[in-house]
Amino acid sequence: MWDRDRHTIYNALDAHSLYVEVLGELGPLGLLLAAAMLGIPFLALRRVRGRPFVAIAAGAYTAFVLHAGIDWDWEVPAVTLAGLACGCALLVSGRESPRELSLPVRAVALAATVVVAAFVATAYDGNIHVARGTQAYDAGAYVPAVDEARRAARVLRWSADPWELRGDAERAAGQFDAARRSYRHALDLDPNDWRLWYDLGVTSRGAERRKALARATRLNPLAREILGLHGR
Repeated sequence: MWDRDRHTIYNALDAHSLYVEVLGELGPLGLLLAAAMLGIPFLALRRVRGRPFVAIAAGAYTAFVLHAGIDWDWEVPAVTLAGLACGCALLVSGRESPRELSLPVRAVALAATVVVAAFVATAYDGNIHVARGTQAYDAGAYVPAVDEARRAARVLRWSADPWELRGDAERAAGQFDAARRSYRHALDLDPNDWRLWYDLGVTSRGAERRKALARATRLNPLAREILGLHGR
């Protein structure tokens, strides 16, 4: 929405506020659900105010919830995990009596943890290849950059980033046909990224060029790159 509707040439990737970003991406219902989720731990405070260490967890969790509304460090996993852990501590301490999880519940939780861990490991491996490919591209080593992007694409099948990196390296190496194919693959995965439409446009000719640049202009009319093409 910012790229499309802003009145300045300055770019922004994210809203600083978690709540503003949720409102922009998921609407009022999404904001209501997020607020309800983050507010539930506070309901336990009435039961546990006199228990040891509850005030510490409550203070830390309150700081996290409030600060997430004014700055972007909620995007730092260590900060968010620590804040949510304090919220979970409030919920657990609010129980009237401890409850031991049954063996089937533990087994399901363990299986879910293994699945999540495997996904994280896979994503990490793919991101390593993207990082290596980016370093190679910045150093002018375009063939290794393409190779790393190809490896990353085999792992990160849901991400357009490896294909974008591959297209950039192929374009820098003068392989414009290959670059166009890579950008099209990236757009199949992320059709609302104006940069991909722009990259496809500048490597294409004729009707495809006009169509791609027109789409990029609709998505981000004040991008410096697009204004430069129009001589503004």
